[in-house]
Amino acid sequence: MPGEGVALGAMGAAIKASSVEASVAATAQRAAQGDHIVLGLEAFGLEKTAADVGGRTLMNDVGWRSTFQAALQDSTTQITVSLDGVSGGSAYSQFMNAAQQGAASQSGNFNWEMSQLYQAGRHVEATFIRDGALVPNPFK
Repeated sequence: MPGEGVALGAMGAAIKASSVEASVAATAQRAAQGDHIVLGLEAFGLEKTAADVGGRTLMNDVGWRSTFQAALQDSTTQITVSLDGVSGGSAYSQFMNAAQQGAASQSGNFNWEMSQLYQAGRHVEATFIRDGALVPNPFK
């Protein structure tokens, strides 16, 4: 029935908003203890995603590679990965494909970041987001 679809759509939006709000609250608590870096593809709204979750990107950091590597060594640094625009059928395949390509120096800064995240073992504690919603971490 048409009315039910609207109600369910509104309910789904409320659940999605609640999920993002919970993520922002949890992230803010962790960020109070340290930095919060958001990784992803610039062309797919990375700056907006970072603002939405209360983090920052390294897009304007001239020494971003050094900053990122230092962040990986700091256990108080929260890392969020936006999977928007990343090829793959699941969070696992999206992340691992990028990490493998980054390890082989095959393409792009994002792939290099995923490779570094994996090698440092920080992918296990990272927060993953797609289309503004939390995605379960496939490594937990």
